[in-house]
Amino acid sequence: MFYVGMAVAKATLACCLLSPDTDQVQRSFSNNRTGFNALLTWLRERAIAFDQVQIVMAATGVYHPAAALHLHEAGVQVAIVNPAQVKDFGKGWAVRTKTDRMDSWVLARFGQVNTPTPWQPLSVEVRELQALLARQRALAEDLQRERNRLEKADATLTPTLVHQS
Repeated sequence: MFYVGMAVAKATLACCLLSPDTDQVQRSFSNNRTGFNALLTWLRERAIAFDQVQIVMAATGVYHPAAALHLHEAGVQVAIVNPAQVKDFGKGWAVRTKTDRMDSWVLARFGQVNTPTPWQPLSVEVRELQALLARQRALAEDLQRERNRLEKADATLTPTLVHQS
């Protein structure tokens, strides 16, 4: 089994490929559809079957889901792991450096040692519902902020032009 540790950032995916004989190759890709496809091409060029590789990434908020879904849909096994566990694992390897390159190596080694459970995406309907609920919460928060501003404007000497806006 091959393991790819993927340190996900806003703009980049730092990847470290560990082969069964522990050789490693590192490469970086853009964190967008073009980069996801370039990563898949990179694996194909190395004659690695998608069912023989697991990509291990840490849950990084908003930056990892698009990559995880794209790679999963392409047939690659993806594992999304707890960042705190990976950090502790890295300490066990005496890793003190915090770079994307080193993080990708730690993630790959974490996968190789622990074989994390493959991630399964939620259904399209559930993802859409979650997105709609998040949007509703954001709108409700925005509305409350505007109500608070209006209340402050009513209670202070706010210029009419500002008050109207």
